Amino acid sequence: MTARLRGAVVLDVAAAQLPAARDALARAVATGALGPGYSAALDGEAVVFAGGARGDRPSGGRFELFSDGRASYSLAVGWTEFARVAQAVGVAAALSVSSVIWWSWMFHRALPFGAAGGLAWAAARIALDRRRMRRDARALLRSLPLLLK
Repeated sequence: MTARLRGAVVLDVAAAQLPAARDALARAVATGALGPGYSAALDGEAVVFAGGARGDRPSGGRFELFSDGRASYSLAVGWTEFARVAQAVGVAAALSVSSVIWWSWMFHRALPFGAAGGLAWAAARIALDRRRMRRDARALLRSLPLLLK
């Protein structure tokens, strides 16, 4: 999956501290700062991490630290969003079937009702997942000065 969540943060880290900051960031990701099971490695001026597909976490990503005090991140969220769409299909089917059983609706009313419910559920969950992942990535990058001490 190729869906990416990108963002940037301004850091309070000096250019002389960047190698130590990259090491600290890789160590923090590997020890569970974004969740369990990630392996992190330095790739030039970036920290690259991977941990396989998860239900509600990014499957991998990249943090880049720049000498002018910027940091950017790119998180792979394709599998997470695919899982939410698959769950939305289940929600839509459950809503359609339950509306037929409980309210005796005909299929021409039950199917759109289920589709709208599944679509709303998927959109809300994907938006909340992205907000949480963005918040976690920014919090990790903003805590970098504390990791250097």
